[in-house]
Amino acid sequence: MGASAGGLTALRHFFEAVSDDTGMAFVVVQHLAPNQESNLAAILQRFTRMVVIELTEKTSLAPNHVYIIPPNAALTLKAGMLHLSEPSEDRRSISSVDHFFQSLAEDLHECAIGVVLSGTRRDGSNGVIAIKERGGLTFAQAPEDAEYPSMPQCAIDTGRVDLILTAGDIARRLVSFAAGDFSHERAADDREDHLPESEAVYRGIIAQLHRSTGHDFSHYKRATMSRRIDRRRQILQQPNLAAYLSCLRSDRNEASALFNAVLIGVTAFFRDPEAFEALQDELIVKLFDAKEDEEPIRVWIPACSTGEEVYTIAMLLWEEASRRKVVADFKIFATDLDARAVESARRGVYSAAACANISSARLSRFFTAEGGDYRVVKELRDRTLFAVHDILKDPPFGRQHLMSCRNLLIYLDDEAQRKVLEIAHYAVRPEGFLFLGASEFIGSSKEYFSTISSAHRLYRPKSLSRRRLPLNNITGSGSTQDPVHAESSRFAFQQSATVDRLHNELLAARYAPASVLIDRSGAICHIVGDVSPYLRMAPGHLTADILHMAHPDLRLRLRTAMGTAFERKGNTTTSPIHLAESAKPHSVRIYVQPVGAPDESSHEYAMVIFEPEGENAPFSIQETIEIADADASMQAVVERLEQENEKTRRTLDRTIERYETTTEELKTSNEELLTINEELQSTSEELETSKEELQSTNEELITVNEELSHKLTELDDVNNDLKNLLSATNIGTIFLDRKLNLRRFTAPIQSYFNLLSVDLGRPFDHITHRLEYNGMIDDARAVLKDLRAIERTVRSDEGKWFIMRLLPYRTIDDRIDGVVITFFDITDREEVSRRSI
Repeated sequence: MGASAGGLTALRHFFEAVSDDTGMAFVVVQHLAPNQESNLAAILQRFTRMVVIELTEKTSLAPNHVYIIPPNAALTLKAGMLHLSEPSEDRRSISSVDHFFQSLAEDLHECAIGVVLSGTRRDGSNGVIAIKERGGLTFAQAPEDAEYPSMPQCAIDTGRVDLILTAGDIARRLVSFAAGDFSHERAADDREDHLPESEAVYRGIIAQLHRSTGHDFSHYKRATMSRRIDRRRQILQQPNLAAYLSCLRSDRNEASALFNAVLIGVTAFFRDPEAFEALQDELIVKLFDAKEDEEPIRVWIPACSTGEEVYTIAMLLWEEASRRKVVADFKIFATDLDARAVESARRGVYSAAACANISSARLSRFFTAEGGDYRVVKELRDRTLFAVHDILKDPPFGRQHLMSCRNLLIYLDDEAQRKVLEIAHYAVRPEGFLFLGASEFIGSSKEYFSTISSAHRLYRPKSLSRRRLPLNNITGSGSTQDPVHAESSRFAFQQSATVDRLHNELLAARYAPASVLIDRSGAICHIVGDVSPYLRMAPGHLTADILHMAHPDLRLRLRTAMGTAFERKGNTTTSPIHLAESAKPHSVRIYVQPVGAPDESSHEYAMVIFEPEGENAPFSIQETIEIADADASMQAVVERLEQENEKTRRTLDRTIERYETTTEELKTSNEELLTINEELQSTSEELETSKEELQSTNEELITVNEELSHKLTELDDVNNDLKNLLSATNIGTIFLDRKLNLRRFTAPIQSYFNLLSVDLGRPFDHITHRLEYNGMIDDARAVLKDLRAIERTVRSDEGKWFIMRLLPYRTIDDRIDGVVITFFDITDREEVSRRSI
């Protein structure tokens, strides 16, 4: 049971409602001030007949006992023993409730029960997840019933709380569990699972779950499914599986609850550190060694759960790329059945407890602080793709360099395991790798994979003659051609295409006229033949623009022919153009023929052919549009426009240069702003840390205040008891401090001492009395000196007789702190004694 601020009231209501013979052991983990002695055990003992113990050493759990964590301690459970240790000084350390809940889950598995009560912040949330991952039972106090609802509300928000009740109702529900078959769950499975009627009910539950969620769990291991189903039955307090099946059919929400209960996965950052170290040293290094420049490393992680393993592998890939000083070029495909888990992984936000296994260096490099949580940096999130996907039903991700299939096979039966491994063999490249969990083996699928490291479950696919995708895993229509045969056919086609291209290039070089291939903008894409009489490199900035390179006598006609060909989508030709300024004056015709893009894209191209006059065109161009000659005046206008265009281009170039300069300045300013932002973020993190420390201190003060309130209540009760006792005995009493100043007195003493309430604190020798004895001050000093009682018989001026007794005033820790003087009225006894004499 975890609690913080306001937890004392919740604990009181809980233990007032729970019986003392449940057979359970209760461990209370309360936030306490580290330097303040706690009275929580004594306070709780008032509300229960169970034995309440504040732990001081290693203790074995016993039924019907309550164990209280002491201040400034961390508590864990190992093999049924409670162990105390010093709390971590690291600010990221796991909170006390989470720390104990996680050890409880690891030690007791499905027999663990976690209860989150009133408190601030989110302590207990990760512990609740850990308990559900091991099949345990979880409760949270209803937020409206809690004095401080933050802790139970955060636990509820995880989606891993089975029941949300008031503190008293949680106790009553636990009593009902204890009275039922909660502790005999496994035995019940063994007794009933194979009875004919139970078999039919079990299959009915699986079928109904399939109809409601669209997912078939018939291939999941029977024992796991039975435990999860029976736990839901107990939570709903159904007497048997048949009744639970009826509930499942009538309540749509229960199908979702059972679906979530079945899919609870166990995951963590760098879980099984040695295996991930082997992955980094043995596989990731090889992936980068064999990596081709233009292709990213592809990784598929089915059953990714909430993403911890995904980002673990992403960190390892990034670190290897950084070590080699290359771009971190990789893509991770992460899939899971659970849409909630996928969405959580996509957000990439994790609690401090979840990040406990990450080193400080990695935490600062790959995460940013957000409140009390940590978010994965954008660089890693951008390289991951999360999707809801059923590996046994949906098409796989192909051509992967690495497939990490950890802790999935352990939940599947033998047939499904083999199917997954067949899919893995298809999905992973021949040079790729397979990474399994610590409890998983390739088993009967050894023909698909060879072992790299059996200790760390690292495998490589074997080269088979055919790599097939299992047909029952293909959804929809598509090609079923064998991949190896398709690859061979593709290679043969590519080889034939290469020979054809070589042949065509030789023919073009020998017989084809000079020609160029241009795009819509006039940029030259390809040249065939000798185009030097028609095109030449222009001085200045290097360009591929055909108009800039064209012979001056050709430029106008070429521009017109190109524009006409692209606009009308037809072939164009010019009349013969005389080239007087060439080394060998001659005339030439220009043909422009639009052609489609070779890659079936939307780009437009055209072939420009230069045909000397008097030669037969080697290519027949049909339906040619004749371009008329421009007169001399038009030629002058065009040249003037071209000059203006060139001037405008130069102006534009200068404008672009100024724009680029301004952009650089803005980049510099942006970098400065980023630096300032980082400083502000650092300050914000420091403030957030201070806020957390203040919240923690506030919780401790609230707990101390609650205990002090209970103490004050007890002191008021004791004070009332003493007051009534003194009044009932009618004994006059005076209390003096060590300096013999008046500390307190009772009402009967005022009959023979002149005392008022304002006299408290006055020296006793200033007080007058009506007794015929003046040695009381000396007697009091003697009592303080000798620490022995003094008793005398004294008479008042009214003739009454008293036994005056002086005793040392002792504190609880046996320290002398004054004198107590009592007066017993013995007048009647003294008169009888005198008459008898």
